[in-house]
Amino acid sequence: MREPAVAGQFYPASKRKLKRDIEKSFKHPLGPGEMPVLPDIGTGNVLGGVFPHAGYMFSGPIAAHSVSAFINSGIPDVLVVIGPNHSGRGREIALSDEDFITPLGIVEHDEDVGLFFQESDIPVDNLAHRYEHSLEVQLPFFQYFDKTVKIVAISMGAQNLENAIKVANGIKRAIREYPGKIGIVASSDFTHCGFSYGKPIPPGMTAGEYARKEDKRAIDRILKLDGPGLIETVRKFSISMCGFGPVSSMIMGLEGKARNAKMLKYASSYDIMPGGSAVGYGSIILTK
Repeated sequence: MREPAVAGQFYPASKRKLKRDIEKSFKHPLGPGEMPVLPDIGTGNVLGGVFPHAGYMFSGPIAAHSVSAFINSGIPDVLVVIGPNHSGRGREIALSDEDFITPLGIVEHDEDVGLFFQESDIPVDNLAHRYEHSLEVQLPFFQYFDKTVKIVAISMGAQNLENAIKVANGIKRAIREYPGKIGIVASSDFTHCGFSYGKPIPPGMTAGEYARKEDKRAIDRILKLDGPGLIETVRKFSISMCGFGPVSSMIMGLEGKARNAKMLKYASSYDIMPGGSAVGYGSIILTK
């Protein structure tokens, strides 16, 4: 069992307060404005999405846009949740075969879908997941609406094209061979800038304005469904997007399935708490 690593830090540790903060995220001025309702029969139109992973008070309202799109489309049977490895522990790319627990209960690992990723040369290494927040913070949003959803969790420490292709191949195999519905959650924040992150803000710009300017290059690649181009752009322009590998993996894994990418909401921590630093957050969905 993978125990919570950031409950009480990135989100509340109590069930009651966590549910309250999730509801506040949806109803926040930067959020969708209302709680989604899980339909009896969804459209199944949403295949994947980009989700930010900061503390709920900062990125929760932005993440709520992608969550709403998933809910309205009908929650998949299995969520493939891909995130960066911030801790540096474990292998450079790793699958978890453990169930995850949050204050809202247990989210089971789906063994069948996990095997598709092992067959794509992604090893099991639970150490890489033990202290990682980028995957954990996504789970309560889905548990709030469906306690039966299962996951396959993948951590990417080395976010290069080779590893992104491995994850993409696992996604393709899962979609092709698994009889149920697969959804892809790519966990990433965008630009980290200002004093707190060692990236100076140009004169005449706020931290929020600079983050938005930097992030436009990466977002343009995502909206064009260009996974390799995203990796190239992030490196060429030194964009401090922490989960470009997971997003690229999702785009390439949904090649031939996803026909459109849509930006639902972009904001930054500056919009929540103005200051000398900012982190960009974007909710983007990939649809049929």
